[in-house]
Amino acid sequence: MKRKMVWLGIPWLIGLYFAATCQISVTTSLLLAAFLLLGAFRLYRRITTAQMLTAGLSAAAAVGAVLLYTTMVYQPLLAHAGTITTFSGRVTTVTTYDNDRASYQLKGQFRDGKKAKILVYTDDVGAQYGDTLDVAGTFYVPSDSYLWNTGSYYKAKGIFLQADTKDYISCTHTENGKLVRALQAYRSRISMRICTLAGTDAGGMVSAMLLGTKETLSEETDALLTHHGIRHVVSVSGLHLVLILSIWGFLCRKLHFHRWLTFGTTAVWTALYALMVGAPISILRAGFMFLMMQSAPLFFRKADTCNSLCIAGILMTIGNPYLIQDASFLLSYTGTFAVGVFAPWMTR
Repeated sequence: MKRKMVWLGIPWLIGLYFAATCQISVTTSLLLAAFLLLGAFRLYRRITTAQMLTAGLSAAAAVGAVLLYTTMVYQPLLAHAGTITTFSGRVTTVTTYDNDRASYQLKGQFRDGKKAKILVYTDDVGAQYGDTLDVAGTFYVPSDSYLWNTGSYYKAKGIFLQADTKDYISCTHTENGKLVRALQAYRSRISMRICTLAGTDAGGMVSAMLLGTKETLSEETDALLTHHGIRHVVSVSGLHLVLILSIWGFLCRKLHFHRWLTFGTTAVWTALYALMVGAPISILRAGFMFLMMQSAPLFFRKADTCNSLCIAGILMTIGNPYLIQDASFLLSYTGTFAVGVFAPWMTR
């Protein structure tokens, strides 16, 4: 099989990674070395000229995308760090803590019109998804600590600035996001039911593993999982989504649904589940790949794991190249590549 997207996707992801983590001089040197290596393969007829040019141009485009994003988006937003200004945005993520504390991720714009996503860690003001928060005060760049790489984590998500309780915060409740609110409320009801039947400790662990509701974990359990580096076991992954969609696919075959109807309903289930659990990286990656694998016969193509993985990687990073630094992204993609591509090659 000719894996055409592999020559575009893998160089793109590698180029993004080096451009986002290394200095430009190091990245340029590595690109030149890689292009010389591709030229050697072309000289000995191991690859075609089209493949060599596609890989080289894809890696160069990835470096250009990082530089453009840094210049046009990242650096202008950093100009607001340490300044007193106002920000108005819609709540996209809510995380509540003990002692009536909460963190909100907002998507909106500053007073000068620059659009951004910011993090607000403050007292719980009762905001829900879709509500509007107005923040006035001094913004700063999230910094890493000995407990957690806060700055790196949020930078990979496109959140470059943060506000806290020292700032003035006003909440305006709206009717926006009713679908997401309903899905998240349904998730909370399931979680509470599990905790009621299985007990606080066991139910909290089961709920976290099935639904990703980490707030149901006790402080001791959460601290132990974090300390031992295995907190990802209580995160929703692509396996959750694939199991649900596989069951739905089985029912569609039994009911003799038309393949286009099966694909459409699968896309709807994928979107609803992603919205319910907060659209983590692993779910988005699995959703893209599953839909591409299922749509291949509709367009008389043969599904391929490596091609689907590369397409999903490009789609997810093209809007935010810094996503390549996200630990969840790297774990999800390298794990899927190892299981779906490398392992079958090794066994053959």
